Amino acid sequence: MLNSGVVAIALSYISMPFAHLAASAAAMALHWTLACVESLASLHVSQWRVPDPAAPLALLRACLGLEFDCHEEQICFHRPTLPDFLDRAIIRSLSIGESRVDILLQRHASDVSVNVLRRVGSAEVMVKQ
Repeated sequence: MLNSGVVAIALSYISMPFAHLAASAAAMALHWTLACVESLASLHVSQWRVPDPAAPLALLRACLGLEFDCHEEQICFHRPTLPDFLDRAIIRSLSIGESRVDILLQRHASDVSVNVLRRVGSAEVMVKQ
């Protein structure tokens, strides 16, 4: 918009019809910009809900009864369950302290098994029923 205004002023020194053309282009750009701003204002962007990226992890943590003891480097599963739509889950590179573990959770008829696939460091993985 500013460039069109500058061009309009510059062209007014050469020929008035050219200045009117550039001024009309600047006016149309301004009207288009104002129309866009008004349409965005009517959307009430402040009321939009942004999905929480941690929600699936919080759900999984609640199902598994997952607790951490960072000082002892312990990962504890309290009566783990999996949602009906999930027969198994693999948690890779779960870090606690200086340790990392990969864990496989597998649904069975009446419970969920917890298997450590890989361990780097001295982390302990426990299951409490």
